[in-house]
Amino acid sequence: MINYILVGGLFFIALLLTAGTLVYMRKTGAPVRTNVVQLIGLYFFIPLILALALFDKIDANVISTLLGVFVGYIFGKESLKEEWTNTKQGQGQG
Repeated sequence: MINYILVGGLFFIALLLTAGTLVYMRKTGAPVRTNVVQLIGLYFFIPLILALALFDKIDANVISTLLGVFVGYIFGKESLKEEWTNTKQGQGQG
């Protein structure tokens, strides 16, 4: 029973974070970019992995692999500002 409450709470928090992000974007007039979609995906990915772990639907090795891939993706990607700067510098040299 406690697992259901915990998983429900995690998904409720994910919904609140998503709603907060969308309300903030609407107030500031910010466009929906790929970073926002990735952020909303993050809100639901972590609770999903934890829910599957709590209900023993996936093995501990799979959980650690998924979380490792996720952390590597988040910390390994180049930010938009750095990408834009590199593109601008490359155009100026040619």
